[in-house]
Amino acid sequence: MKLGISIQQLQRYETGMNKISASLLYTIAHELNTDVSFFYEGYKGLPKSLPLPETPSNILLIEENKDDEALFRQALIEFPEKLNVFSCHDGEEAINFFRKLEESSALFFPKPDLIFLDLAIPPYSALI
Repeated sequence: MKLGISIQQLQRYETGMNKISASLLYTIAHELNTDVSFFYEGYKGLPKSLPLPETPSNILLIEENKDDEALFRQALIEFPEKLNVFSCHDGEEAINFFRKLEESSALFFPKPDLIFLDLAIPPYSALI
């Protein structure tokens, strides 16, 4: 079986230094002629006693394409935790968002817990 990984990388997986990607796990399952679920046999999931956070997480999406934004929001619908998603549609709007965090208007624009950034966002994509 050839996976295209070095012995050093394999040792990192074995020791837990690196995690196996979903695509590599799929490749291994395919090479072993088994389903990916084989690797999760006996896994019970998270304990049911873990409470969900009381305050919703704030997510900032910086994306100029409205269709991609809609796809992103659709993907989050089934997420079990309450999420507040804020969007910026260009680089200037995103810069202004972060400037407003310093001001008292942060009530309307809370500090994001997680940021998703389109790296080709205009007009600041030339800076990346």
